[in-house]
Parts: sequence; structure tokens; C-alpha cells
Amino acid sequence: NGQPPDSPVSLAAVRARMAKLRAKLSLCAPCDLLSKTPIALEGAPENGYPIVASSFCIEAISDQTDIFMHALDGVLSLCADQGYLVLTMVRNCSHYRSGSRYFPAYPVNENTMKEMLKTKGFELIRIAAVEAEPLLTRRLERLISGL
Repeated sequence: NGQPPDSPVSLAAVRARMAKLRAKLSLCAPCDLLSKTPIALEGAPENGYPIVASSFCIEAISDQTDIFMHALDGVLSLCADQGYLVLTMVRNCSHYRSGSRYFPAYPVNENTMKEMLKTKGFELIRIAAVEAEPLLTRRLERLISGL
């Protein structure tokens, strides 16, 4: 499973966690953050979703501020009042690699995101930063380059 022998992570544990998560998800839908209506689904709640999550997406669209802000607004437009927004982003990244190709990214950090969210009306903002583990990063690069 690619884990050290003493790791508590097992394939069975990962599969159990995936099944538990799938049972709780109400919607996982394609989204175009650059369009006027990011999710155009029949039956979508008029007042937004109670929880909206976006992982490694908004900052990976472009390195241009106006495009980043438009995409951020698109994600925020999906959140219900008093809803929760969960963002996973790469900190201070100017580009990323997929296979042999490089793509631009918008550099964000904890301080800029906190200020942006405050100006958009968010009140309870909790930000946690986690350093990427070099071994994990190398494994992910090898996996992606093999695609």
C-alpha cells in the first residue's frame, strides 16, 4: 500500500473511510467556476448549499488576480447564508506540474485568504497550514507523471 510497515493506514481502512464519506455526500457535481452560474443543476437549492468544498481548484485556474477573484466568487455564490466553506489550497504557488506540462497558479497564503473572505462577509474563519511532506510530494509527482 506504499505505507511504512508500522503505519496504521491500511487499504481496508481507506476503503472504509471512502464508503463512510460517500454515504454522507449529497452531491458531487461538475462545476465551471468561470461561468455565470458555476453549477447549473436542476433541483439545485436556490439559497445555496450548506457545505461547499473546493480542493486545489480555485488557485490552479490562472495566475491572474481578476480570474482568481471571479472563480472565488463563483465558489462563494454556491454557499448558503450561514453555510460552511471548506477550501484546500496550495500556498504561495506560482505554477504546478502535471506530467511534463506546467500550468500557472495564483499565489495565495493564509493572510490573503483570511482578508479576502472577511471582505466577502465571512465571519468565522479558521485556517490551518500544513507543510507538504517531501516523500509524499515525490510520490505524487511520480504518480502524476505516469498518467
